[in-house]
Amino acid sequence: MSSFGRYIPLGLAVAFGIWNGYYAFKPAFKELQMGSQQSLAKDLQPIEKQTDANNQQKPPKDDASSNR
Repeated sequence: MSSFGRYIPLGLAVAFGIWNGYYAFKPAFKELQMGSQQSLAKDLQPIEKQTDANNQQKPPKDDASSNR
């Protein structure tokens, strides 16, 4: 029974450390997540516009020339 009593303070210290890390770094993780989502949206937007512009500028290929 005495060995079980040694683990209670250790368990409480570990639980408090995990909670403290979560509480302290939660705003930083949210900021990082929002920044990565915004940069991803900005990165994808020009690609979509660029592919639309490229599709409009290219003339369609003839099917007869590809069957040779």
